Amino acid sequence: MNERIFVIDQDLQTRSFLYDIFSELGFGVLTLPPGPHALERLQKERPALVFLQEGTDDFSGFPFARRVRQFDDQIKIVLLGLIPDIAAHAREMAETRVSLYIKKDFQNPDFIRDVLTLLRKDFDAAQDKSVDRRWGRVLVVDDEEANRETTARYLSRHGFEAEVAASGEECLDKIRQSDFGAVLLDITMTGMDGLLTLKKIKEIKPETRVVMVTALQNKDSAEEARRMGACDYIVKPFHFSLLESTLLAIFLPQKIAHSQGSRQA
Repeated sequence: MNERIFVIDQDLQTRSFLYDIFSELGFGVLTLPPGPHALERLQKERPALVFLQEGTDDFSGFPFARRVRQFDDQIKIVLLGLIPDIAAHAREMAETRVSLYIKKDFQNPDFIRDVLTLLRKDFDAAQDKSVDRRWGRVLVVDDEEANRETTARYLSRHGFEAEVAASGEECLDKIRQSDFGAVLLDITMTGMDGLLTLKKIKEIKPETRVVMVTALQNKDSAEEARRMGACDYIVKPFHFSLLESTLLAIFLPQKIAHSQGSRQA
């Protein structure tokens, strides 16, 4: 049986969103409103992870986290706040060993990416592997063969349908011929550079989600790419778990919306 995730939040929308996300990933998820019952279930079942709404009463936020730490110091705790002030709560985070204190913003793909990145090392142990999940098509664009082929092989082994392009020109040809859920685009390439390629992708198919790949010294260019329509960027050298989390932040909401639409139909 796979590990469980608890979502303890008064807001029904929050419980529903996180239930859908983590169920889609293959976790067992239990949703609960805050209160003594939630604490009792935590103490009895000891899940791997708890999402907990920010608050000051005994059954939310840091006060609740302190109660949890009285009987378990291994459970990962993620606090969901409206406007988290990490600096002001640094001491409380250290005392309660809160893993992540994050803004409750489900429209922001960074929310999903940050959570999945935090939990990545737990996925292999906890995730239900009995279901073959396919997330979507990704086009990997890089003029260095080793980079694009290694990345494509990794993505193919982790549920993505990956294709490659060795240049901006080849990328645009493939964009014209087919649809991709995401494009992973190197910002520095010979010939047509990444920013120009991004501009032309958006002219051809504006809805295409593009993630830029950049070296640390090109972060200003990556921010410019976001202003031009890129949905995210990652800085290399990067760990593949970050890449996977970044792409899941794109594909998961789409997959869930499609599933909900099919059920309603």
